[in-house]
Formats: sequence, structure tokens, C-alpha cells
Amino acid sequence: MKKLVFFTGVILMACVIVSSIIVPVNAQQNTQSYIAAESSATSMSNAYVLKENGGRIAVFVKGQAEPVITTDTMVNILPEEDQLALEDGVEVYGERALQKALEDYCS
Repeated sequence: MKKLVFFTGVILMACVIVSSIIVPVNAQQNTQSYIAAESSATSMSNAYVLKENGGRIAVFVKGQAEPVITTDTMVNILPEEDQLALEDGVEVYGERALQKALEDYCS
């Protein structure tokens, strides 16, 4: 019985370690994919920035001070990597990239 508990604990710790390595890598790749998505097919007039505004995720037209959309999603419930990215501002280009970014952050 003690061996079973020991091996279960080892397996759980291995899973935690592996997931702590994989999640930050995936978060960084997702941020980069928003930037790349549609960038060659759209103009700068379709550039948006996702940022924290009043504790919530907000969408700004790039270069403007007032958000065009403010979501109900609180930034403090997101993973730390996402919070840091939103603090700096996540740029997206095009309507589809904006929709994908909002789905990823708000769902």
C-alpha cells in the first residue's frame, strides 16, 4: 500500500513539473500567433491592442486611448503569463485574429 501511494505521488509530481514547463511555452506561442494572424492580409487600420482596463480585458484600436470593447472577463483570474502579456498589451491584426484572441482569453 505504501508503495502505491509513493508511486502515485511521484507520478503526480512529474505531471505538475511537465505542465509547468509546457503551459508558459504555449502561452508565448499563442501571443505570437495573434500577431502573425492576418498581418500580411490586413492594413494597420485593423490593428487592435488587448489590454487590462479597470481590471477587465479591453480592446483598443491601436493608437487610441479609449477602448472600443470592454469584456466581463477579469484579468486577475487569468494565468500569470496572460496577465503579464495584457499588462504590456497584446497586438492583433484583423477581425478574425481579434475574435480568436478574445475567445482564448475570455473562455
